Amino acid sequence: MKTLTLEQAQKMMEQNGGNLDLSYTQIMTLPEGLKVGGSLDLNDTPITTLPEGLTVGGWLDLSNTPITVLPEGLTVGGWLDLSNTPITVLPEGLTVGGWLDLSNTPITV
Repeated sequence: MKTLTLEQAQKMMEQNGGNLDLSYTQIMTLPEGLKVGGSLDLNDTPITTLPEGLTVGGWLDLSNTPITVLPEGLTVGGWLDLSNTPITVLPEGLTVGGWLDLSNTPITV
């Protein structure tokens, strides 16, 4: 599965208590309009971008991905893990309710 439809995502979340676990898959694209009530796990996927307007109620794990950019206004209710990614800058309006892991990234504070 390289592309996930909004319908597929919603069905997966219904079956998993609002969480969306795509870790260790070949997912490359998430649908526009995606809202995750729980957590979103994209650890060890080939994803490089996220859709505009994405909100995640729980944690968001992007560790060990080639993600290069985050959408402006991204909201994460829990922690955000960007460790071991090539991301170089955080977007305007980023909101993180928990901790932010930037270990092993080129971001300097």
